[in-house]
Amino acid sequence: HHGNLKQEIINESLRQLSLVGADNLSFRTIAKNLGVVSSAPYNHFTSKNQLFSELIKIGTMMLNI
Repeated sequence: HHGNLKQEIINESLRQLSLVGADNLSFRTIAKNLGVVSSAPYNHFTSKNQLFSELIKIGTMMLNI
């Protein structure tokens, strides 16, 4: 059971980006690493583009602190 799956997806996405890069980022791999079904990330992000937009927003907010 995941307390905040959306946040865990974001965290795992950032980890995967550093390992495999944006072109190879995979919702399937993220889900597998989190131990959830492969469709679970789509409950929080409709596409990788939406996930990337969220990551950019978070990164921008971090830079403004």
